[in-house]
Amino acid sequence: MCHLSTNLQQLHLIANESGKIHPTTKMVAWPSSLNDFVFQNLNIDYRTLELLNLKESRLEKIDIQKGNIKTLNADLFPASVKDLSLRGMGIQQLSDSFENLENLQKLSLAGNELRELTSVKLPMATLEFLDVRHCNLRFISPFLVSMIDKKNKKAKLRVEATGNWNVSVVDIRRALKASKGLSLYLSKLDEDLVEISKRSSRLHFNGELLDTYIKKPKTDNFYNGSDSNLDEQSDVGVMKSLSSEQFPVANQQRRNRNRKKQSIDVRTFLP
Repeated sequence: MCHLSTNLQQLHLIANESGKIHPTTKMVAWPSSLNDFVFQNLNIDYRTLELLNLKESRLEKIDIQKGNIKTLNADLFPASVKDLSLRGMGIQQLSDSFENLENLQKLSLAGNELRELTSVKLPMATLEFLDVRHCNLRFISPFLVSMIDKKNKKAKLRVEATGNWNVSVVDIRRALKASKGLSLYLSKLDEDLVEISKRSSRLHFNGELLDTYIKKPKTDNFYNGSDSNLDEQSDVGVMKSLSSEQFPVANQQRRNRNRKKQSIDVRTFLP
């Protein structure tokens, strides 16, 4: 084990640009006094993230920037964390649930390639802010499945999602309708979204402020959120995990879709 000073309260390891950290084979033993950890521009990989042994800490703030993680396991982080920032980490897949992070108030995943997502459960009893800027998202709704649970019907969540150029207008409309506590911030990229914002006080547009860790993705030629034909097709798709008892109409639509053997797989995750 690699033991840190027992009196340490903050640990910030920051490289000016793109740095490297010497490979380690020892797990970190965190002092109970330490609650703030920043690790930026050191291109962390998954093995190093495991060896940091963050789950055994009492950290309340974790800010890790730049890396090559691919698949993120929420179980690597402590239940004590309130502010978790994982920006530009090369994350492509997320855990099915972050609900074990029972004190989490702010989650930032900005600058990761989250284009293909299944549903992600979030700790709505505590979570107030979700940052998914520049994640090449098509759908916002995978992050909102916990909000439609009856126990979370009073939950409120601010979602920053600017810079997602291929987002589905239909998905945005459904998300706002299904999640009354949702406040959504997008780039001003579609006339239909502008019209929706005129009727909803919960849809906002922010200017683009690019961080250094974010690479602006190219527009996807296969799918553009403003394409009305594809948006109508997305109305047919539903998340596979939805039960027939909860959403019988949606499941009938899914069966109809399968019979027609549509060639484009465009999914939404809310009823």
